[in-house]
Amino acid sequence: MEAERINHFRDTVLASSDGVRAKKWLLAYHRDVVQSKENVHRSFKRKEIFVNGQAIEETRILREGDVVEVNYNQTMEEKTRMENVDLDIRYQDEHLAVVWKAPGQNFGDYEKAILYALNLDHDTMQCVFCFRKQAQGC
Repeated sequence: MEAERINHFRDTVLASSDGVRAKKWLLAYHRDVVQSKENVHRSFKRKEIFVNGQAIEETRILREGDVVEVNYNQTMEEKTRMENVDLDIRYQDEHLAVVWKAPGQNFGDYEKAILYALNLDHDTMQCVFCFRKQAQGC
């Protein structure tokens, strides 16, 4: 598998955010890192969010001057998302896997889902696909 991608940042709570819950503060000020409520929730469960050096819960009320440190693991979020992709593995041995892709499904996401499902390195996997359409008038 590819190396883990960790977004690390440190920020200080300003007076305007005094008394705001940690989850709400992260979603308001750092939405570019943690895109959704569900992602923030999972990040708190994985103990990736710290205030003044201690792991906290999402209901923690922040005070002015608190130092918030986040080690957001994007790889875990991607893995969780890819585990929900429905794969139809028809055949698999140590050198070959035959996986049917559903019509309309994004091929890039499908390829990543295969990597996670079969626990492969991106460098060792090669996707070969073929489209066969009947020619009109034949």
